[in-house]
Amino acid sequence: MKKKVATIILNRNLPKITDKLYDQIKKYNNKETDIFIVDSGSLKKNISKYTTWIADWKLAKKRGLRFGRGMNFGLSKLYEENRFYDYEYFFLITNDTILKNKPMIKDFCKIMRKHNKLAILSPCSKKWGEKDLLSKNSIKYFWYIHNNAYFLRRSFLDKIKNIKKPGYKNFIFDGKNFRGHGIESELILKAYKLNMAAAITSEIWAEENETH
Repeated sequence: MKKKVATIILNRNLPKITDKLYDQIKKYNNKETDIFIVDSGSLKKNISKYTTWIADWKLAKKRGLRFGRGMNFGLSKLYEENRFYDYEYFFLITNDTILKNKPMIKDFCKIMRKHNKLAILSPCSKKWGEKDLLSKNSIKYFWYIHNNAYFLRRSFLDKIKNIKKPGYKNFIFDGKNFRGHGIESELILKAYKLNMAAAITSEIWAEENETH
C-alpha cells in the first residue's frame, strides 16, 4: 500500500541525532510515511546510516545547504526519480527538531483534509508566542511560521515548483538566498496568492534543540 506522506529530514554532521529522529518517526508513523534523508555536505564520518541523497559537491561540503537548498534538493530528487506524485503531502523537518513519542502524521493528514485550502501546516512550539493564541482553538492561520518543520500539500507544491532546471537552487525555495532570510514569508505569500493559507496547530508539538 502506498503511503500518503514523504518525510524529508535534513542532516549536516549530526548522524546520531538524525538517526534517532528517523527511528522515532518510523516507530510511530511507519504506516503513513516514507522517510528520506538529505545529507547537506557532511564529513564522511558524519553521514547518517539512513541517508538517501548526498550533497557531495565542493560548495555543499564547505557551506552546507541550509533549509531552503536542502529541501529543494530532496524534493527535486523525488521529482527526478518519478516519486514526487506518489505522495499527497510532504513533511520537511530539520534534524534538530524534537517530537513527542507518539503518532503525528495521521493528525497532520486529518487537519489537512478538514482544511482543504491549507497549503502549509506547522506544529506549534512551547517557546512560541503563538501558543497563547491557540489556547481555545487548536489551529489558526498565520502569516509567519518558523521553518524547522513544515507539512505541505503536494497540490500546492505542484503549482509553485520550478521544473525548468529542478535542483537545489530553485525547486520551491529561492536557492540564491543561501541563508534563507524571508523564505518562510515567500512560501506563505505564494500560498495566499493561490487562494490557500498557512497555519500552526497545537494538536502537534515540535521543539528546536538549539544546542546542536
